Formats: sequence, structure tokens, C-alpha cells
Amino acid sequence: MEELVTSVKHGSGNPAILISLYEKKIRVREAREALLLKAGMVIEEGMPLPSEDKAAKLAANAILSELDSNTKEIFKKTPYLTGIKELDTTTSKLWEHFRKPVELLLRKLILGAPVIIRFHNDADGSSGAVALNRSIQGISEKMGLKPNIIWIMHRSVMYTATDAEWDTLVANNFSTIEKPLLLITDFGTSENSNRGIEALRNNFDIIWLDHHPIEENFSGITLENYINPWEFGSGSDYTAGYLTCAFAHAFHDSDTKDMEGASLIGDSSIHGSDLSTGREEAAILDLLTSDPIIISKADGNIVPSEIESILSDKKKKSEFFNYAKVKLDEVLDRAFLQMKHLKAGSHEILVLDYSEIRSEDTKYPLPGRFASKLLTEADARGGKHYMAIVHYNQFISMRAAGNVSEIVNIPEIIKKMKEIYSSGIDSGGGHKNAASIKVSIYGDKKEILRSIIEDARGRLAAL
Repeated sequence: MEELVTSVKHGSGNPAILISLYEKKIRVREAREALLLKAGMVIEEGMPLPSEDKAAKLAANAILSELDSNTKEIFKKTPYLTGIKELDTTTSKLWEHFRKPVELLLRKLILGAPVIIRFHNDADGSSGAVALNRSIQGISEKMGLKPNIIWIMHRSVMYTATDAEWDTLVANNFSTIEKPLLLITDFGTSENSNRGIEALRNNFDIIWLDHHPIEENFSGITLENYINPWEFGSGSDYTAGYLTCAFAHAFHDSDTKDMEGASLIGDSSIHGSDLSTGREEAAILDLLTSDPIIISKADGNIVPSEIESILSDKKKKSEFFNYAKVKLDEVLDRAFLQMKHLKAGSHEILVLDYSEIRSEDTKYPLPGRFASKLLTEADARGGKHYMAIVHYNQFISMRAAGNVSEIVNIPEIIKKMKEIYSSGIDSGGGHKNAASIKVSIYGDKKEILRSIIEDARGRLAAL
């Protein structure tokens, strides 16, 4: 019976769904009884037990055949387009590549296999998670499914061996013949994720949606269901959240306009001003993912349903947006009193030690995201500032203005720093506009910071 695809959570499953799928094609009573037995159902007294081999073969073939046709019919053949030419062009290129991962996800949902969804803890990653949840809820209600989904707000830029161990322990809580599924969005596209990928590769199916530049030695590129706009002639301005919204539309039409806008705005995409909605949502998502304690989440894990409970309540939404705005303005005002203005030819680099302005009453805004906010606000207040560098504890974050991002080339700076300080940097990554590094316990942050500033100055001085 090994090939029969079923999933049972703590000894009970959703056999009605399984039966409805294969009953149309298989009329052999033995096949139905065998499937019921494997789904943990009680067979009525006096009911004859079927031949195991015969029933297993019939049931397995029937359910697999029905599942294949069912998932193929659900996939939307027409690409989801929003009228933004550059984004629509990329979506059209990606669309057929969504087919296999969509069918894989639907298969897991239908069979009740454990599905672990990890999304990056920022506006981009969480907007994609909310959009994906909307479509999963929609298709589940339509088909009468009760999917087993575990949502994890991921606080790192890499998927580690420790993460893989945790996910394996979670999946082991379920008795299942079908492999569990891991879905990752908006993080991990670096060689620092290789150990985690290899630890999980044979025991999980994996769907990976990301928009960060693909590092040369990243092993995830070999995964069957790894999708990144960089592979299709686009780049990081086609954000991971927007990518996940499009992916979600491939199997269910939910309203995700607010999340598309929140993703583009929250990740400072050049397309952020192309949509008329999402600005308030971006600020709220940034707040919630920075400081989960604000909604009494002691474990620090915000899930899409909790985000939706705020976005769907006009009063709560207004309160959280205003709170985020006030707190951000306070921190920006302190930053402008403390930051250094370093000359780079005829241009300026803003450098800030975040520990000098860190608020004691909230984690918002996180230092890793503050370089972008600082650069945006500096331009709004006047002047031309081409780069901002914010450092805090062992982290150094950088943001380059869009019109010089190709020249500054932050990923190239990080790569160079990794080569120079091979034992002094634990990890580093991001995209052309924004990225950060984590200095190891063996590294000298002051020296690394000085090298970054000198490198950036040289690039900007050539403008």
C-alpha cells in the first residue's frame, strides 16, 4: 500500500475528500474498503476484508489519477495581470512555471499532508503570506478541505540546518505516506542555505519563491520548484510578495491588490507608486513583523490570520497605522540629530549608529530596515543622498538610491567584504538596492564598516 497517497493527522484524516475523488472512477468495493482502512476509519461489522494487493493497487491508481486531473483543472491557464507592463511581462514568463508547484501544493492540501510555510519577517514576505493564505482558504472552502498548515515568520535571511531539523520534527507529528511540503518565500537564496536544503531535500517536497540575486554556489537553484524572477530576465523590483500573490492567483482568484501594493511599497520597488493601494498595509505589516509583542505574541510568530484580523477591522487598522507613523517619525527625528554625513565626491553617504537612537519601548522599526527609511526621509527633507549605512550590534545594513544602485552595487560590495574578511562575516545578502551583513564573533565591525564606506565612496565619487 506504500504508493497510496494518504495523510492522517494523529490517527484521523479526511477520508470523505479521498472517497469523493476516486469514487467516480472506481466501483470496486474492495478498493473503497482498503482506502477506508488506511485512512483510519472503522469498517462496519460483517464487512468482508478485501484482498490487500488488489484493493491497494486499484485504490492507489484511482486516487492518483483523479488527483492529477483535479489539480490540472484548477490551475488558471490565463496569467494574472495587473496592468503594470514591466511586472506583467515577467508574470507572463513565469506563469507556466507555476503549474507544477501549484499542482504539488494542491495535492498536499487535498490529501492533508503537513505543509510548512516560512515567510520573511518584513512587509514583502508577510504580504505574500497573507495573499497565499487567502487563496488557500478560498480553495479549501470550495473543495471542503481541512489542510494541515504551519505558518512560520522567518527572522533570518537563510534557511539553516537547524531550521530543517525543526521542520522535520514538526512534520513527524503527522503520520503520513505523502511527503510533507516546505514552502519558502522571500529569503534564503544564498549558499548559507545549502546545509538546510541538503538536510531536507530527500524528505520534503519544496516550493521556493524568492526575488533576491542568486548566489553562484546556491544549491537551491537545482530544486525543481525554485522560482525567481532573476531567472527570467527580471530582478528584485519584481518583489517576492508580488511573486507570491501571482502564484496564489494561479489556483484561486482572491483579492490581493492591497498585498501587491504593500509588497512593492514595503520593499522599495521602483513599481511601488504604480498601484493605488497598499501604503497603509505596508506600514502595518512592517510594524507587526518588527514587534509581534504589540499584539501580545510572546512567541514572536505572527501568522496571516492574525494580520487579517487587523486589516479587516477599520478601527484597528487605523490605530496600528497611526501608531506606526508616530513611532517612525520619532525615530527619524532622533536619527537626523545623530547621523554622520560623509562626502563621496560631490555626493553624500549617510552613516548611523542605530544604538544611539534605539527606542526602549518598541523594537519598531528594526535596524535592518532603517537604512531604507532613512534614505527615503533624507530625500524628502531635501538634498541628494545616494546611500545610507546603518549599523547596530553585529549587523551592517546598506541602502542605495534607485538611480545609482547599479553603480553602487551593494551585492558586489558584500561579496568583496566576504572575500576580504572570510572569517569575520557570518552571512550577508539582499538585492541591488538594499542588503546587510552579519559580522561574526571573530570579526572587527569597525574595520569592516570602514572598508564598506571606503568602497562605497570610491564608487560614488566616480559618478
